[in-house]
Amino acid sequence: MTAEHTAPARRGLVTVLAAGAFAGWFWASVAAAHPSEMFNRVRRLDRNGIFLPNWRFFAPHPACFDYGLIYRVEEHDGTVSPWRFVMEPVHRTWAHTVWFPTRRRSKALFDVAAELLVVGRKLAERGTVTAEVVEAHPAYTVLRDFTGAVVRERQHGDAPPAGFQFALIEHAGYDELQEEPTYVLISSFVPLTERAG
Repeated sequence: MTAEHTAPARRGLVTVLAAGAFAGWFWASVAAAHPSEMFNRVRRLDRNGIFLPNWRFFAPHPACFDYGLIYRVEEHDGTVSPWRFVMEPVHRTWAHTVWFPTRRRSKALFDVAAELLVVGRKLAERGTVTAEVVEAHPAYTVLRDFTGAVVRERQHGDAPPAGFQFALIEHAGYDELQEEPTYVLISSFVPLTERAG
């Protein structure tokens, strides 16, 4: 066999081997990312995570709910309004796959809420959770001050109410089942005669 015949054969063999290696890597990556414990032995082939990407790093336990921040105001005559969303849930459209800047606000709320709940759980495990300790946490202060700013903004120049109360809820978002929200945290009454904070 001449050299001009062996070169295409070698290229064909290299192509087949490269395609086989890529296919093997691809399916090993898919198996390693599977949530079942059965596939963890594939992950053991690459303990340092150099060759098999670990997409579970970003969301090892994906959230199945949204956090919502709601509030109600108390007028000076003692009447209390119904609960309202601080940020109304945004109905998703196809355009949001390309441009969705308001998603940052709900992501920030999710992160602040998660921080506050982690701290609350740790305090509860130690038996030291009190309203004063929770209300002194920076995450609580962020939620309180943000809600207070929204309450003032929605007054449109009218005199502010006597105060407000806010609550952090877990809700199903746009899930068709529309489960009842779970109240995770309900604040004490926040007077508005002075700026909150």
